[in-house]
Amino acid sequence: MKNTNSTQDREISLAELAASEAAAHFSNLQSVIIDLDQTITDLSEVISGLTEEKRVLEEDNEELRRIIEQLKA
Repeated sequence: MKNTNSTQDREISLAELAASEAAAHFSNLQSVIIDLDQTITDLSEVISGLTEEKRVLEEDNEELRRIIEQLKA
């Protein structure tokens, strides 16, 4: 009977260890998800800024084309 208790205690201990490791992994995954979400937000802001820069450059380019055409005329 004592051997059974020892086996059960060992199994309980292993289960508790596994649960603790699973909780730590879950916490790490939550941190990774939060970091990825922030990265996505940051990239979205960069893309938005680049899109605006592209729009401005296209407008400038069009204005330069008009000036060049006027100078050629």
